[in-house]
Amino acid sequence: MHVAVVGPVPPPYQGMTVYTRMLLDELDAEGMPVRWIDSSDHRDLSNMGRIDWENLWGAARTAFGILGSVRLERPRLLYLPIAQSGLPFVRDAIHLLLGRIVGMRLVVHLHGGDFPSFYTGEPGMVRWIIRKTLDGCSAIVVLAPSLGTQFEGITARPAIRVVANAVAPVLDEAAIEARYADITERPVRVSFLAAITGPKGAVDFAHAIERLPDDVRARARFVIAGNRDGNFEDDYRLVAATVERLAADGTDIALEGVVDAGGKATFFGETDIFALPSHREGQPLVVLEALSAGCAVVSTTVGGIPETVTEGEDGRLVASGDVDALARILRELIEDPVATVALGRRGRERWERCYQPRVHGAAIAEVLRDVLGG
Repeated sequence: MHVAVVGPVPPPYQGMTVYTRMLLDELDAEGMPVRWIDSSDHRDLSNMGRIDWENLWGAARTAFGILGSVRLERPRLLYLPIAQSGLPFVRDAIHLLLGRIVGMRLVVHLHGGDFPSFYTGEPGMVRWIIRKTLDGCSAIVVLAPSLGTQFEGITARPAIRVVANAVAPVLDEAAIEARYADITERPVRVSFLAAITGPKGAVDFAHAIERLPDDVRARARFVIAGNRDGNFEDDYRLVAATVERLAADGTDIALEGVVDAGGKATFFGETDIFALPSHREGQPLVVLEALSAGCAVVSTTVGGIPETVTEGEDGRLVASGDVDALARILRELIEDPVATVALGRRGRERWERCYQPRVHGAAIAEVLRDVLGG
């Protein structure tokens, strides 16, 4: 074995854990010899970035796993998704340094789309660590061509490689067609799934629903689902209050919790329009899941999303924070279920062409082989 992959797998409530499991399966299918080093924090998202004994032990366990990779056949490579916040990045930097010490080539994968803001917001010492860490890498993988520019002025040494995210299909074609078949005979189902926070667009989504005319809301059912982030309690309370107010006025709306991997088929099987009006993103896996499920996707022009769906062709896009535009598009789709189905079909076709796991696995394996052969 000559490739070590650092990443979390269980539990299945975080998108990145689902991604790691998919990546391991893809690399195995590509015949890539891999040793997995578990970096899981088996608690919820509120523990991310905190210093406590469990996180310290997890970091140490990962470090020991990397040092143990000295036994791998040369040439050796360490693949690691990098964080976009101070302490987690420093942890990643230590792990990458250990990889260099045992003679490994380094490939890092940025799954976000806000690295420059993170970099400029850190103190000078952390910025120095970021530069030195990235300078020591052979390649940086990003999710879309536009996201490669995030490293301008920070590092010019690693090769920037673009590999779009991927997801396994959430629904099969029969389930999608069954949902399409009765859309004109029932309320149109409009859903949101992400952390219930302002940055993910949950507040904008709730306000957009509130701005719909009464007769349009009466033709739809709305669901807001996702985890409750302790760092954004005010956002959650605002969404909950809006949902309560709308429900009291007769709107069919629900505020739900986390949808785990086992619940995704049911969630997307009951979704006609999927909205994720994020304020910042890389290339969200949940959007790809919605595309794979044949849902009409409504999102924002941030990060790699405009390169993931094309406005008016296989998705609908609005500017981040433009609640009026979001409400207008939701109204158009609710009032025209046939157009909603057509948009969902084209989104499914986009997923089939671009975001299937086999396509992603071949692309990641190509990056790793290039670095190992260089």
